[in-house]
Amino acid sequence: MLKSVKSRIVALLALANLPAVFFAVAAGAWGYGEARDLQRLNVEQAADVLAARTAEVLGVARGIIATLSLDPGLAAGGPACEARLEAAIANSDSYMGAFLGQENGTLICSAGVVPEQQGGRTSLFEAVEQSDDSNPVVFLAETTSAESRRIIAARRVMMADGSTSLLALVIDRAAFEALFGEALPRPRAGAILTASGQTLATDLATQGTDWQPADGRFELNGAPGGFTAFGEDKQLRYYVAAAIPATTAYILVARPESVMSVQDNRQIITAIGVPLAMIAFGMMAVLLGLDHLILAWIRRLRIAAFDYAAGHYDTRVARLDEAPSEIADLGDAFNTMANEVTDRSNALEQAVADKDRILRELHHRVKNNFQMIASLLALQRRELPADVRPLLRVPEDRVLAMAAAHKASYATGEIGHVEVFDLLSDVALQIRQSFGARAPKITVDTATPEERRIAVDLDRAVPLGLLVSELISAGLAQTPDEDLAIAISRMSDGRSGFSVCIMGRGINDALPRTALPGRLVTAYIAQLRAKLDAGTANTLCLEVPEPTAG
Repeated sequence: MLKSVKSRIVALLALANLPAVFFAVAAGAWGYGEARDLQRLNVEQAADVLAARTAEVLGVARGIIATLSLDPGLAAGGPACEARLEAAIANSDSYMGAFLGQENGTLICSAGVVPEQQGGRTSLFEAVEQSDDSNPVVFLAETTSAESRRIIAARRVMMADGSTSLLALVIDRAAFEALFGEALPRPRAGAILTASGQTLATDLATQGTDWQPADGRFELNGAPGGFTAFGEDKQLRYYVAAAIPATTAYILVARPESVMSVQDNRQIITAIGVPLAMIAFGMMAVLLGLDHLILAWIRRLRIAAFDYAAGHYDTRVARLDEAPSEIADLGDAFNTMANEVTDRSNALEQAVADKDRILRELHHRVKNNFQMIASLLALQRRELPADVRPLLRVPEDRVLAMAAAHKASYATGEIGHVEVFDLLSDVALQIRQSFGARAPKITVDTATPEERRIAVDLDRAVPLGLLVSELISAGLAQTPDEDLAIAISRMSDGRSGFSVCIMGRGINDALPRTALPGRLVTAYIAQLRAKLDAGTANTLCLEVPEPTAG
């Protein structure tokens, strides 16, 4: 883990920027909370502003009603009463009318638009009577029609005869709807409610009444702050209820939590995403710069080292004049080392080639010397009488066996490496030739082509060739008319080594056991650390194990 230079640099950069990431996340979380609080505060402030605006409109209307209630000319009725009411509604375009009526709904006097039905006026009187409002002026929505656009500001007036009448000012609902304006960004919902829950006016941006809390959890008690609840339409909103000063009416406004969350998410993305993006960009810039300026050169050195280790000794690090000085020094050192190793390798290869050539020449000359000795012995043998000629044939065969070992050694291409098949084939051929044209046939074979590549070193090849020469010579001397076969194979049963089996009629009886041939056979077997198995009359098997260390 973290073994490469690049991974460690990334880990170091991550650790170095960890405090910045922590503070960015902390600042974003803090900003998220601040943004949420700010949005809720905006809703609360909007409710307070709307309450103040509504209080101003209601206060003016209440003042007009209070002033009219103190005018003694109203009780007289007639034109004087109507003139005073006309003057009152002229104060604002929002005032649609005014009237003074008896308890049974009979009009004493009126001006402008007033409730036409006597029953409606009676219900207004009853609503004022039932109101527990300590303020003598009560604001009610007209109840005679669901589509009514009028709000009634009314109060009880004591007449001169001691009876109670109703003094009312008819106000256009648009005057209250206009108060909402853009106090709260869309989407929004708002309404002016009475203490009994009657709606005086609704924000024009509000669609229906299903936006209000479904569980009715809000209480119009003027408490500061708001609450989160589901509306009747199952949408989560943040609600704020603000009391209208000097009245029992309230402003209720709401803003969807989904909209507020989107804005909060944008805030937190901006607060956290931008710093994190800048940190990530900085880390990428540093990594790209390090990769281009430093790591790329380290990779070149690494590739050159791997190529050199794979045997491409002509590999060198190029363009080091463009590399950083420290890496350039490493590259120069690598190139210098590679040049020196190449020079030394060339010198060693030349020395090995010269040594190999000399060894080949040496083995070749040794083989020639042995053959010359064998030739001299052959010439001497021909000069002797026929009955004593076999005495020199055996030494001649021994010399030829040693010559065959040296011949097989330099013939393989690897000095000191002798393939057993080639060695014994040459020994068999030399012995057959020494016996003359009437010598029996001697064959050398293996069970598989792979076994023809069984090899021994020169120190073991000489005694092996001499031993086989002794055994073949003894066999041919015993049965000169019988062919012989030599089989070479690897030892079985998981043992390492090889076996040489000589097969011919009566070969077991011809095994030298006494005199010089017997002593030589014993010495050769001991030198090879081999085992000679003479279990059958027609087969001699020589088991030659692999040499052990030491």
